[in-house]
Amino acid sequence: MSYYCNICKKDITKAEYFYSKDKFSRALCREHQKLERKTREKPFRSGEQESAKTKQEPSKANTNEIVDTDGVSNEDAQKNNWKSRGKKAVGKMGKGVLKGVKKIVEASKKQIQIRKWREKILRRMNLSQLKRLCFEENISTKKTIENDGEFFDEVIEREVDCSKDDLVSRLKNHATLDVIISFANRNRIDIREIIEEIEKKKNEWKKDEHNENSENEDLKAGEQWRIAVLTRDNFKCRVCGEVGNSAHHIYSRKYCQVHNKPNLEWDIRNGVTTCHKCHNKITIDGRKWFEENEN
Repeated sequence: MSYYCNICKKDITKAEYFYSKDKFSRALCREHQKLERKTREKPFRSGEQESAKTKQEPSKANTNEIVDTDGVSNEDAQKNNWKSRGKKAVGKMGKGVLKGVKKIVEASKKQIQIRKWREKILRRMNLSQLKRLCFEENISTKKTIENDGEFFDEVIEREVDCSKDDLVSRLKNHATLDVIISFANRNRIDIREIIEEIEKKKNEWKKDEHNENSENEDLKAGEQWRIAVLTRDNFKCRVCGEVGNSAHHIYSRKYCQVHNKPNLEWDIRNGVTTCHKCHNKITIDGRKWFEENEN
């Protein structure tokens, strides 16, 4: 009986099958077991950080009295504050889970595509070439067949040579793509079309990775800029003077990109601290509103 991964369909051992079934409720290879562990650890850690922050903040809320402006009691205001924090924590956890799932799906798609390329190249080889490649990679070319014996419950096992399909399935699961390509080139097997397809697809993967890295860099730069602006203004809104927890661009990021001003995009002088109400006013009315009402 053969065991395989539910995601990439790669052959796995019996021990790996039962271990993954017990831990993850489905059959997974070692690579997808690691990815599954990472996706389960990330939301748990983010939840721990949020709970630690919420435990520290109640002491501040007790010392600073909440101003009753709209006829809402202090207790109701605190409850609403905790609800909004809980929603933010759940949103962050959900985003972390989605990112982890997307990474698993993309990794499995890449593995499936690589297996298809291996099979395409191996199908162009004859049986003797496949056997030579198995010999180089220390892969057995024999398989055992069980036959019923003459007596009751008697099973006779015998070894026979693998067919071409059996060798292809073994090699595509155990031999790497680079090894298969080098063997095909040494034996003068025409695989130019497949190599062109591989190069195009790998270039697309590199572009996607570059875009993801640039997005992550923008997020880091934005968070550093926000903290620097809030620290400079002592967490006070520049419009109404109340506690501010958001940073607003005077010249928007789109304006900086269109007018080719990359240095202005994350410049601290291009940001002001605002509360939520004032931030919405400035966003709607634009930069002129701030210039007219700046102290």
